[in-house]
Amino acid sequence: ALSSFSPSWAAAYGATSNPTWPAAINASLVLLENFVSVAQYVQETPYSIGVVPFSTAAALDVPVITLANKAGIMVNPTTESVAAAAQGASFTERYTSSIVNSAQPDAYPIAGFSSVVLPQAQQPSSSAVCERARAAVEFLLWA
Repeated sequence: ALSSFSPSWAAAYGATSNPTWPAAINASLVLLENFVSVAQYVQETPYSIGVVPFSTAAALDVPVITLANKAGIMVNPTTESVAAAAQGASFTERYTSSIVNSAQPDAYPIAGFSSVVLPQAQQPSSSAVCERARAAVEFLLWA
C-alpha cells in the first residue's frame, strides 16, 4: 500500500509485503505471530506502532489513526469509510481489486477486503461432506 502513496517508497522498496529494511530499522522490528499479539504489544508498549485490521483494533479497543485521504479529507477507519473506499471498485476477471487510496471523498485511504468463492450447490457424497459444507457456511457467517 505504501508504494501507492509514495514514489520514493516505491523506488526504494517496491510493492512487496516483505521489504528489505535498512539495518537501523530492521534492528528495531518486533515480529509477532498474529494480529491480536500485535494489538496487545502496541497497547503495552509506549510510542509503538502496529498494523492490524480495523476489526481487531475495534475488538481490542486499540487506538487508531486518522489519515488524510486522496481528497485531502481527514478520515477515521470505520466500517463506513472502508465501504466508501470499495464504492466504484473495478474487478479483474480473477475477482481482484485494490481499494487503497480510493478517490471517494469519505474513504479511508488504507482499505482492503477479503472474498471467498464457494460453489452455489454441492452434490453431497457423504454426511462428512455435508458437515464440512455446513461448518464452512457457519464460519463465514461468524467471520
